[in-house]
Amino acid sequence: MQQTSAHRGQPELLALRALKLGDLLVAVPALRALRRAFPEHFISYAAQEWLLPVLKLVGSVDALLPLHGLDVPIPLEPGRIDVAVNLHGSGPESTGRLEALKPRRLLGHAAPGLPGPAWRDGVHERERWADLMTWHGVPADPLDYLLLPPASPSPAPGAAVIHVGAAYGSRLWPVERFAAVAAELHRAGLRVLFTGSTGERPGHWPLRNWQDFRLLLLPPGNWTWTGSRPPSQEPPWWFPPTPAPRIWPRRTPGRRW
Repeated sequence: MQQTSAHRGQPELLALRALKLGDLLVAVPALRALRRAFPEHFISYAAQEWLLPVLKLVGSVDALLPLHGLDVPIPLEPGRIDVAVNLHGSGPESTGRLEALKPRRLLGHAAPGLPGPAWRDGVHERERWADLMTWHGVPADPLDYLLLPPASPSPAPGAAVIHVGAAYGSRLWPVERFAAVAAELHRAGLRVLFTGSTGERPGHWPLRNWQDFRLLLLPPGNWTWTGSRPPSQEPPWWFPPTPAPRIWPRRTPGRRW
Protein backbone atom coordinates (compact mmCIF):
# COMPACT_ATOMS: atom_id res chain seq x y z
CA MET A 1 0.00 0.00 0.00
CA GLN A 2 1.16 3.50 -0.82
CA GLN A 3 0.98 6.54 1.43
CA THR A 4 -0.19 8.82 -1.36
CA SER A 5 -2.57 8.29 -4.21
CA ALA A 6 -0.86 7.44 -7.51
CA HIS A 7 -2.78 7.67 -10.77
CA ARG A 8 -2.12 4.54 -12.82
CA GLY A 9 -4.65 5.00 -15.59
CA GLN A 10 -7.44 3.58 -13.40
CA PRO A 11 -10.54 5.52 -12.42
CA GLU A 12 -10.06 6.80 -8.87
CA LEU A 13 -12.30 6.63 -5.83
CA LEU A 14 -11.62 8.75 -2.76
CA ALA A 15 -13.13 7.97 0.65
CA LEU A 16 -12.93 10.95 3.02
CA ARG A 17 -12.71 10.23 6.75
CA ALA A 18 -10.00 12.55 8.06
CA LEU A 19 -10.32 11.33 11.63
CA LYS A 20 -8.62 8.76 13.86
CA LEU A 21 -8.31 5.04 14.66
CA GLY A 22 -11.79 4.24 15.94
CA ASP A 23 -13.29 6.19 13.06
CA LEU A 24 -11.38 4.01 10.60
CA LEU A 25 -12.44 0.79 12.31
CA VAL A 26 -16.16 1.58 12.14
CA ALA A 27 -15.77 2.42 8.44
CA VAL A 28 -14.32 -1.01 7.53
CA PRO A 29 -17.64 -2.51 6.29
CA ALA A 30 -18.22 0.52 4.06
CA LEU A 31 -14.69 0.34 2.64
CA ARG A 32 -15.08 -3.37 1.91
CA ALA A 33 -18.37 -2.70 0.14
CA LEU A 34 -16.75 0.00 -2.00
CA ARG A 35 -14.05 -2.42 -3.11
CA ARG A 36 -16.65 -4.98 -4.17
CA ALA A 37 -18.71 -2.37 -6.02
CA PHE A 38 -15.77 -0.65 -7.71
CA PRO A 39 -13.19 -3.39 -8.40
CA GLU A 40 -11.62 -1.46 -11.27
CA HIS A 41 -11.07 1.73 -9.24
CA PHE A 42 -7.92 2.82 -7.43
CA ILE A 43 -9.26 3.49 -3.92
CA SER A 44 -7.65 6.10 -1.67
CA TYR A 45 -8.54 6.84 1.95
CA ALA A 46 -8.05 10.45 3.10
CA ALA A 47 -6.98 10.54 6.75
CA GLN A 48 -3.98 11.08 9.02
CA GLU A 49 -0.86 9.28 7.81
CA TRP A 50 -0.16 7.46 11.08
CA LEU A 51 -3.17 5.25 10.31
CA LEU A 52 -1.32 3.60 7.41
CA PRO A 53 -0.28 0.39 9.30
CA VAL A 54 -3.89 -0.24 10.34
CA LEU A 55 -5.33 0.75 6.97
CA LYS A 56 -3.27 -2.02 5.38
CA LEU A 57 -5.22 -4.54 7.46
CA VAL A 58 -8.55 -3.43 5.98
CA GLY A 59 -7.61 -5.14 2.74
CA SER A 60 -9.72 -3.01 0.43
CA VAL A 61 -7.82 0.27 0.05
CA ASP A 62 -4.94 0.96 -2.34
CA ALA A 63 -3.45 4.11 -0.82
CA LEU A 64 -3.66 6.59 2.02
CA LEU A 65 -3.93 10.28 1.17
CA PRO A 66 -2.56 12.23 4.18
CA LEU A 67 -5.12 14.75 5.40
CA HIS A 68 -5.33 16.37 8.84
CA GLY A 69 -8.95 17.36 9.24
CA LEU A 70 -10.93 19.67 7.01
CA ASP A 71 -9.11 22.96 7.62
CA VAL A 72 -7.24 22.66 4.32
CA PRO A 73 -8.45 21.60 0.86
CA ILE A 74 -7.96 18.00 -0.25
CA PRO A 75 -4.67 18.10 -2.23
CA LEU A 76 -5.98 16.72 -5.53
CA GLU A 77 -6.75 18.55 -8.74
CA PRO A 78 -10.44 18.97 -9.67
CA GLY A 79 -11.75 16.37 -12.08
CA ARG A 80 -9.27 13.66 -11.12
CA ILE A 81 -11.60 11.74 -8.79
CA ASP A 82 -14.29 9.65 -10.44
CA VAL A 83 -16.20 8.71 -7.26
CA ALA A 84 -15.97 10.65 -3.98
CA VAL A 85 -17.40 9.12 -0.80
CA ASN A 86 -18.18 11.18 2.29
CA LEU A 87 -17.53 8.94 5.30
CA HIS A 88 -16.63 11.97 7.42
CA GLY A 89 -20.01 13.54 8.13
CA SER A 90 -22.87 15.27 6.38
CA GLY A 91 -22.20 18.93 6.98
CA PRO A 92 -21.04 21.68 4.64
CA GLU A 93 -17.34 21.32 5.53
CA SER A 94 -16.88 17.73 4.38
CA THR A 95 -19.36 18.04 1.54
CA GLY A 96 -17.72 21.23 0.31
CA ARG A 97 -14.23 19.71 0.32
CA LEU A 98 -15.44 16.85 -1.84
CA GLU A 99 -17.52 19.00 -4.16
CA ALA A 100 -14.41 21.10 -4.82
CA LEU A 101 -12.84 18.01 -6.41
CA LYS A 102 -15.65 17.95 -9.00
CA PRO A 103 -16.10 14.17 -8.94
CA ARG A 104 -18.36 12.46 -11.44
CA ARG A 105 -20.30 10.94 -8.55
CA LEU A 106 -20.49 11.89 -4.85
CA LEU A 107 -21.85 9.41 -2.31
CA GLY A 108 -22.96 10.84 1.01
CA HIS A 109 -25.87 11.80 3.21
CA ALA A 110 -28.52 14.16 1.94
CA ALA A 111 -27.22 17.69 1.42
CA PRO A 112 -28.39 20.66 -0.66
CA GLY A 113 -28.37 19.52 -4.27
CA LEU A 114 -27.11 16.02 -3.41
CA PRO A 115 -29.11 12.80 -3.01
CA GLY A 116 -28.67 10.59 -0.01
CA PRO A 117 -30.32 9.33 3.17
CA ALA A 118 -31.08 11.70 6.01
CA TRP A 119 -28.59 11.75 8.87
CA ARG A 120 -29.89 9.74 11.85
CA ASP A 121 -28.84 10.33 15.44
CA GLY A 122 -28.21 7.47 17.84
CA VAL A 123 -27.04 4.98 15.21
CA HIS A 124 -23.97 2.78 15.66
CA GLU A 125 -21.30 4.15 13.34
CA ARG A 126 -20.69 0.81 11.61
CA GLU A 127 -24.38 0.64 10.75
CA ARG A 128 -24.48 4.30 9.73
CA TRP A 129 -21.82 3.97 7.05
CA ALA A 130 -22.95 0.53 5.91
CA ASP A 131 -26.51 1.84 5.54
CA LEU A 132 -25.20 4.86 3.62
CA MET A 133 -23.45 2.60 1.13
CA THR A 134 -26.50 0.38 0.74
CA TRP A 135 -28.72 3.41 0.10
CA HIS A 136 -26.44 4.36 -2.79
CA GLY A 137 -26.64 0.89 -4.32
CA VAL A 138 -23.44 -0.42 -2.75
CA PRO A 139 -24.57 -3.32 -0.49
CA ALA A 140 -22.64 -3.33 2.79
CA ASP A 141 -22.71 -5.69 5.76
CA PRO A 142 -22.08 -3.91 9.10
CA LEU A 143 -20.72 -7.21 10.48
CA ASP A 144 -17.94 -7.32 7.86
CA TYR A 145 -15.50 -5.56 10.17
CA LEU A 146 -12.73 -8.06 10.96
CA LEU A 147 -9.22 -6.92 10.01
CA LEU A 148 -6.62 -9.03 8.25
CA PRO A 149 -3.94 -10.62 10.45
CA PRO A 150 -0.89 -8.33 10.81
CA ALA A 151 2.45 -9.43 9.42
CA SER A 152 4.19 -9.17 12.81
CA PRO A 153 3.31 -11.69 15.52
CA SER A 154 1.28 -10.64 18.53
CA PRO A 155 3.25 -10.07 21.77
CA ALA A 156 0.29 -11.54 23.65
CA PRO A 157 -1.26 -14.39 21.64
CA GLY A 158 -4.78 -15.29 22.69
CA ALA A 159 -5.24 -12.26 24.93
CA ALA A 160 -8.35 -10.09 25.00
CA VAL A 161 -7.43 -6.45 24.41
CA ILE A 162 -9.52 -3.55 25.70
CA HIS A 163 -8.77 -0.11 24.30
CA VAL A 164 -9.52 2.45 27.01
CA GLY A 165 -8.18 5.53 25.22
CA ALA A 166 -9.90 8.11 23.02
CA ALA A 167 -8.88 11.19 21.10
CA TYR A 168 -11.46 13.26 22.98
CA GLY A 169 -12.18 13.07 26.68
CA SER A 170 -15.93 13.08 26.05
CA ARG A 171 -15.55 9.74 24.27
CA LEU A 172 -13.71 7.92 27.06
CA TRP A 173 -15.62 5.16 28.80
CA PRO A 174 -16.12 5.56 32.56
CA VAL A 175 -13.67 3.32 34.39
CA GLU A 176 -16.35 1.09 35.85
CA ARG A 177 -17.62 0.19 32.37
CA PHE A 178 -14.41 -1.20 30.95
CA ALA A 179 -13.72 -2.75 34.35
CA ALA A 180 -16.96 -4.72 34.00
CA VAL A 181 -15.98 -5.82 30.49
CA ALA A 182 -12.56 -6.93 31.74
CA ALA A 183 -14.13 -8.87 34.61
CA GLU A 184 -16.41 -10.77 32.21
CA LEU A 185 -13.49 -11.61 29.91
CA HIS A 186 -11.49 -12.79 32.91
CA ARG A 187 -14.35 -15.04 34.01
CA ALA A 188 -14.36 -16.49 30.49
CA GLY A 189 -10.75 -17.56 31.05
CA LEU A 190 -9.05 -14.90 28.94
CA ARG A 191 -5.95 -12.90 29.75
CA VAL A 192 -6.89 -9.20 29.65
CA LEU A 193 -4.70 -6.37 28.39
CA PHE A 194 -5.38 -2.67 28.00
CA THR A 195 -4.33 -0.31 25.21
CA GLY A 196 -3.92 3.43 25.25
CA SER A 197 -1.45 6.26 24.94
CA THR A 198 1.22 7.09 27.50
CA GLY A 199 -1.07 9.68 29.07
CA GLU A 200 -3.78 7.06 29.47
CA ARG A 201 -1.71 4.56 31.39
CA PRO A 202 -3.10 3.33 34.74
CA GLY A 203 -1.33 5.97 36.84
CA HIS A 204 -3.65 8.54 35.27
CA TRP A 205 -6.83 6.60 36.04
CA PRO A 206 -8.85 7.24 39.23
CA LEU A 207 -7.74 3.93 40.74
CA ARG A 208 -6.86 2.97 44.29
CA ASN A 209 -4.47 0.24 43.27
CA TRP A 210 -3.03 0.28 39.74
CA GLN A 211 0.24 -1.51 40.48
CA ASP A 212 -1.26 -4.80 39.32
CA PHE A 213 -2.25 -3.49 35.92
CA ARG A 214 -0.41 -4.56 32.82
CA LEU A 215 -0.68 -2.09 29.97
CA LEU A 216 0.01 -2.88 26.35
CA LEU A 217 0.87 0.28 24.39
CA LEU A 218 0.28 0.30 20.66
CA PRO A 219 2.06 3.21 18.95
CA PRO A 220 1.35 3.41 15.21
CA GLY A 221 3.08 0.52 13.46
CA ASN A 222 4.80 -0.78 16.57
CA TRP A 223 4.21 -2.90 19.66
CA THR A 224 5.75 -1.83 22.95
CA TRP A 225 5.47 -3.88 26.13
CA THR A 226 5.47 -2.00 29.40
CA GLY A 227 4.37 -2.39 33.00
CA SER A 228 4.95 -5.08 35.58
CA ARG A 229 3.10 -7.85 37.33
CA PRO A 230 3.87 -7.86 41.06
CA PRO A 231 2.40 -10.67 43.11
CA SER A 232 -1.18 -10.04 44.13
CA GLN A 233 -4.32 -11.98 44.94
CA GLU A 234 -6.49 -9.34 43.27
CA PRO A 235 -7.16 -9.47 39.53
CA PRO A 236 -5.23 -6.81 37.61
CA TRP A 237 -8.34 -4.76 36.87
CA TRP A 238 -9.59 -4.07 40.38
CA PHE A 239 -11.32 -0.68 40.61
CA PRO A 240 -12.83 1.34 43.42
CA PRO A 241 -16.64 1.28 43.38
CA THR A 242 -17.00 5.02 42.79
CA PRO A 243 -14.30 6.39 40.46
CA ALA A 244 -13.81 10.13 40.34
CA PRO A 245 -15.89 11.82 37.63
CA ARG A 246 -14.12 13.23 34.57
CA ILE A 247 -15.98 15.71 32.38
CA TRP A 248 -15.02 17.19 28.98
CA PRO A 249 -16.96 19.18 26.38
CA ARG A 250 -18.81 16.96 23.96
CA ARG A 251 -17.40 16.51 20.49
CA THR A 252 -19.16 18.21 17.57
CA PRO A 253 -21.57 15.77 15.90
CA GLY A 254 -20.47 14.49 12.49
CA ARG A 255 -23.60 15.83 10.83
CA ARG A 256 -22.23 19.36 11.29
CA TRP A 257 -19.05 18.58 9.35
